[in-house]
Amino acid sequence: MADVQQGDHNAQRMAPVTVLEILNDFADKTTAHAFPEIILNPRILAKVVWSLLLTIAFLLFCFQTSTLLSNYHTFNTNIQLVNSEYVEFPAVTICNFNRMKRSQVNENSRYDYVRLVENTKFLKEHIEGLSNYYWLFPSDYFSDSQVSTTESTNGVERDRKRRDIFSYESQFSYWDYSSGVEWDDLYDLFYGLGDDFASKILEEIAPTKEELRTMGHQAKDFILQCDFNKAKCDYRNFTTFQNKQYGNCFTFNITQEQKKSGRVTKVGSDYGLHLTLFIDALQYIGLFTEELGVRLAIHPQNIFPHPEDVGISVTPGFSTSIGLRQVELKRLGGRYGDCTNEGTKNHLSSDKYDYSIISCQKKCLLDHLKERCDCVNNIYDDYANIPNCKDNATQESQVRCQQQVEMNFHANKIKCNCPPPCHEYVYNTKLSTARWPSETYEPHLRDKLEAENVTAFRSLDSTKFSRENLVRLQVYFEELNYELIEQVPAHTVAEVLSNLGGTLGLYIGFSVLTIFEFVILCYRLAVFAFKKDLQTSNTKDTRKTSNMALHNVRV
Repeated sequence: MADVQQGDHNAQRMAPVTVLEILNDFADKTTAHAFPEIILNPRILAKVVWSLLLTIAFLLFCFQTSTLLSNYHTFNTNIQLVNSEYVEFPAVTICNFNRMKRSQVNENSRYDYVRLVENTKFLKEHIEGLSNYYWLFPSDYFSDSQVSTTESTNGVERDRKRRDIFSYESQFSYWDYSSGVEWDDLYDLFYGLGDDFASKILEEIAPTKEELRTMGHQAKDFILQCDFNKAKCDYRNFTTFQNKQYGNCFTFNITQEQKKSGRVTKVGSDYGLHLTLFIDALQYIGLFTEELGVRLAIHPQNIFPHPEDVGISVTPGFSTSIGLRQVELKRLGGRYGDCTNEGTKNHLSSDKYDYSIISCQKKCLLDHLKERCDCVNNIYDDYANIPNCKDNATQESQVRCQQQVEMNFHANKIKCNCPPPCHEYVYNTKLSTARWPSETYEPHLRDKLEAENVTAFRSLDSTKFSRENLVRLQVYFEELNYELIEQVPAHTVAEVLSNLGGTLGLYIGFSVLTIFEFVILCYRLAVFAFKKDLQTSNTKDTRKTSNMALHNVRV
């Protein structure tokens, strides 16, 4: 029993009782470099040198570790070519540049001033034999045209005198002029809007969605021929929607039920979508339309089309071949970036289409117009019950409010939360054109169209008119392989730990076990400090008790 007590007493005497003894004990046992030399080496110079080396190594370790951790929160781009047996054919949207047909405008009294100016110039400059084009006009048009001609001549003379007095180009701007003149004062509006007057005049007139639908080009007249993957199709395979800039637009899209038939398994111009389109150039209204041809947009099937922003202009009189290459983009969200998932609803027609940046930005602008001006300037279904800022019944303050909001939007003074989607498809295009139809082929084409479209047949009485009115399109994939561009983390958790361990070992010779040694050292120092404080407190209490006892004895 005495031997056991003596052993415990010796163990207690061998345990470190000071900070220096604790550090010496740590230096004897640790696997970390430099610390034994700093603590145990009796020479002061050696201690200083090793402390300096350890400090430099620790600073280098901190620098490289911070670089490593910062790279952990970034991403790299991984590009690879994916082999595939098929690709899904995208949606193809086509629009005639002409928003509303001349013959339909002639029958609408709201556009009398357009009829007055436009038809007079059209009759004089573009048509020599009116008897061949009677079907373009309503039955009572020719009896009214004489009056229109007289009024138009007087109006032109009036405007010529006005331009002699002052230069409207320096006096007027769109923002100043648009709110002071009624759109039916067409001469004032015409000369007040500057060079790009066609789109601006239509902006002032602001046709309704119903007017664009009924007065625009119809699918059965616009789409003469259609083939997809060497199978016949027609205008009934297209979905119609109204676009503010192009009127009626038509989208060839594969529904979920037809998804398998929409897969393209062969490449080349013989496959894909082939279209013959009739733009009906005699129906163009020069006041509204500056260009002649077709606007084409190629986009994913589940994305709302915006041909005015993302599209290709196709010229009549040519066969245009468009080769496609699909690109799939995958972005990282969360801590790596601000991309948005497909569940977001802050975009146009969110109940029918998936998210896109353009739809989000347009909705942002329209929401600001609705909130600040109580009106909008577009025809999307999302704002069907909101008045148009250009309606005659609206107040002038709404027009000025719209102008201010639009200027702020274009100047990036309105902040819109429109991050890129985390997953999307884009299509790289390659265009080639050839003159079409040829003079030898045109008679055969005209004979074939005679039974399909009477209006087109009447307009295509020569190769010249055919080339002014017909557009041939071929949209196909150049290859089935598609490019995958994917954002991946620069470093995974395992790579970070591996690099961190290598950095620790390289500079200061640490391992995971060494870190635990330092944890134990800190624990022992904390226990020593606590016991020392407790011993000091007990000593003070003992002295206080002794003093009190001594005082009592003296008393």
